[in-house]
Amino acid sequence: MPYFLKWAQLLNLACGAAQQNLSVGVIGDFPIFLPPLDEQKRIASILSSLDDKIDLLNRENATLEAMAETLFRQWFIEEAKEDWEEIPLGDVVKTTSGGTPSRKCTEYYNDGTISWVKSKELQGAFIYSTEELITEDAVVHSSAKILPEKSVLIAMYGATVGEYGIISRAMTCNQAVCALIPNDNYPYTYLLVWTALMKEDFINLACGAAQQNISQDLIKQQTVCSNTDKIGLYDKQVRALFEKMECNQKQIMLLQKQRDILLPKLMSNEISL
Repeated sequence: MPYFLKWAQLLNLACGAAQQNLSVGVIGDFPIFLPPLDEQKRIASILSSLDDKIDLLNRENATLEAMAETLFRQWFIEEAKEDWEEIPLGDVVKTTSGGTPSRKCTEYYNDGTISWVKSKELQGAFIYSTEELITEDAVVHSSAKILPEKSVLIAMYGATVGEYGIISRAMTCNQAVCALIPNDNYPYTYLLVWTALMKEDFINLACGAAQQNISQDLIKQQTVCSNTDKIGLYDKQVRALFEKMECNQKQIMLLQKQRDILLPKLMSNEISL
């Protein structure tokens, strides 16, 4: 039944101007397609196997991330800071934000090839694809800019303040996102864990009456470790963990895509078992 409800896309039947909702009547009148029980079990078995693999990979990534965070805490938070001091992030790491190409120019979005990240897409993981793509012309005629791969992104506005992610390849982002550009002294492994552990701080630092927000300047004022040798050693210790996490995240994305393609085909008998 959960797979049927996902396939049925009940949310498409929601109505309401101020707030979308589903009435009991609409749900009650919705027709249910039920294939023979044996076929239901086979469909559920196929889809469940994909979900189980996705869950396993997510749990493995959570474990790998926890390992990297534990070492970070030990080296940069809990140990005595006798051989280093805290310095502003902005002094050692380049930051930037993006922009939104004019919506009036639909050609900026039609047939786009460049991934454009919005703050709602930051979910603490590697980003492989985005909801929208923009064209090279859109980049030229807006504040959007090409960000190098492994840039660490932080949401600055609204309900997503403090959320973060990392791009797996060169992409762009909108103005609600601050990008930390990794360099030889401050690799993405350090910046990503630093950002993850700063999430609650960013949320607490957010201000604004109409919309809670943080600024790029505020992010740049936060401090990081000055001992680049130690950061380099940390990178060597955890780099393999992050490469495995990235590989897992890509596999998760592919499995989810495979499941979402199979689901309607199985439920509509387009594919016979």
